[in-house]
Amino acid sequence: MTSVGAHAAMSILPARRRREGASPAARSARSCAAAAFRAADPRGASRMAMAAAAPAVQQDVAAPRSGSIVIPDGELIILRIKPSLWMLFSGLFIPYVVGLLLAFGIFDAVTGLSRGISFRLPIIDWTFSLFLSRLGAAVVLVCLAISIGRLVEWWARIYVLTDRRIVIQSGALRQVTIDFPLRRIQHVSMVRNVENRVLSVGSLRFSTAGPTGEFAWHMISRPEHRLRIVRESIERYARNGSDA
Repeated sequence: MTSVGAHAAMSILPARRRREGASPAARSARSCAAAAFRAADPRGASRMAMAAAAPAVQQDVAAPRSGSIVIPDGELIILRIKPSLWMLFSGLFIPYVVGLLLAFGIFDAVTGLSRGISFRLPIIDWTFSLFLSRLGAAVVLVCLAISIGRLVEWWARIYVLTDRRIVIQSGALRQVTIDFPLRRIQHVSMVRNVENRVLSVGSLRFSTAGPTGEFAWHMISRPEHRLRIVRESIERYARNGSDA
């Protein structure tokens, strides 16, 4: 073998050993070290086992990774979600429908309301039918402005559940982050009105110990499923002495 071939073989051999993994002696040493760690810190070992058995992270497609929420290293993220986009239209369905009917003259054509009223407005040259159309357009524009404001709020709002805390981040111009340790959560309930049930959304309301009182995750999709995950997480971590 030439000197060049020998040099190439010597350079390939360590890389091949690294790919094949450590020797049995090294693996045995690591196993002994892990056993010593578990004996010295049983609480940490049990926490690692609970984290391994925890449900997988669930994330809505539109949710950012964490935004500016700071999650400490080693803390398990169980849920990271955003409100449903239906929040843009919550409470506005009837005004939207009525405004569109008036704006396009459908309401007037069906009811014949303007046929019995033939006067014109004194200040501007509008018939009553045209007045109804302009009124409907104004209602739709107001509803659109409200929906756009809610879109900005939706973009800035995010809900996070970890194995130690519940976090709410909101506010586009003035960002507010609220952090509640799981051990302080005393009660979790789901709130849904008729509109929420039709849209398959709801709110989770949390009651805490202390002056904070209550806070909520508003207008989230699949509220029953998220309620079950939150309750299981509280039982698994907060009730087992997890430090927050």
